[in-house]
Amino acid sequence: MDTTLTTSFRPWREEYVTLPASTGTGTEASIGLLKIGNPHASTVVLFLGGKEGTAAGFTALGRSVAAVAPDLQLWAMDRREVFLADTSRAEAPLDQAVAHYLDGGHRRPDAARFGEYAEWGLQVLVDDIRVAVAAAAEGGRKVLLAGHSVGSAEAVHYATWDFDGVGGHRSIDGLILVDGGALNAFRGAGMEFGIDLGTAQGWLAGIRSGGVFEADTSTSATLGFDGPPETAALFYKLAARAVLEQPTAPSPLAARLPERYSVPASATNHEVFAALVNLGNAKPGYGVTAGHFEGGTWVQDGPTRLGVVAHAHALGAGGFQWYTMNRTLLDLIAADPLRPNEITELLGLRGLHAKEIDVPVLAYASAFTNGSSLEAAKELAQLSAISRLDLVEDKALSHHDVLFADLPANSLVRAIASFAGSLAA
Repeated sequence: MDTTLTTSFRPWREEYVTLPASTGTGTEASIGLLKIGNPHASTVVLFLGGKEGTAAGFTALGRSVAAVAPDLQLWAMDRREVFLADTSRAEAPLDQAVAHYLDGGHRRPDAARFGEYAEWGLQVLVDDIRVAVAAAAEGGRKVLLAGHSVGSAEAVHYATWDFDGVGGHRSIDGLILVDGGALNAFRGAGMEFGIDLGTAQGWLAGIRSGGVFEADTSTSATLGFDGPPETAALFYKLAARAVLEQPTAPSPLAARLPERYSVPASATNHEVFAALVNLGNAKPGYGVTAGHFEGGTWVQDGPTRLGVVAHAHALGAGGFQWYTMNRTLLDLIAADPLRPNEITELLGLRGLHAKEIDVPVLAYASAFTNGSSLEAAKELAQLSAISRLDLVEDKALSHHDVLFADLPANSLVRAIASFAGSLAA
């Protein structure tokens, strides 16, 4: 996708590019970059998605940020595992796509490469982020490394990482942490990170024996879908296409949904997609505040429109990664305390520069973590050399509203614009 619009006010471009990523094995890998806004902007906000989040999920946020801050360009990175998805029939006629993907006709990752995938952990990820940061910094642009949810933890770890004796923070001009981070930032959402050496050794052995993708902790398992790890991503992708193409038609997915979504077999595509993503029906952490049905009529009473969410999930492979790497999850949990220990030594993790981080930080929280992500940001500032920490909280928004909510309700847009603008001044 490469769309350029030039007005009397400013140029605007949306494009998606891929960059080669090193594998060390001679095989090919890539990362993806969605770029939205003024290509001549002096500052790039480079976002990393949540554990399963893809670049497509930042389309709405990117457009809103670019609209209010013409000297900012928002980039969102697709991790290399996004390209393991088989999208060969993703844009086929809807009935054919449903049959192909939900009946198992798609190609799954090559088991012959599982040995390589077993090592796609935090070291590989920060190396890929470094490629994206270097691209964003071309021409002397400022780079603010941002993350949503687990992406915030990844941004922090990049800043702490040792690259041939130099901390990752030296290559960026600021951090933006949205609903996440390190130092048990998710405890307020009921997620405590901690691991002992024996558990880490067993987990690593399981990964190297073929368990390279998350299973029990995958998005599919979390959202109640049986089947392989990609199941939930496929349902969301197909449901998004269906609601955009035929909103009032009977849904081909209704009878296939897990019981927890409780929609009748006669449900429309609109009703099915609302069940998947509307807060109250959707699992906390995955829902948006959109509206409700009254007598079969949809009433929009929230800041987020279902169509905006559907657009993100309908793009490419969708808004969720089909496969998330088990090694990355292990490494993130082990590295969360931001100090070397016997587990980080076992895993070869090089987060050695936490105390030296000296870039400005914006920490933004929705209702999701009940304030714990802001507390974690304060702890990060205390153990590092960070001299500026901006804290913003908006409990009116959900964890995914911050990605999709319209202006003016989306306070994250204003927070990013204000923070970035003050650094450019």
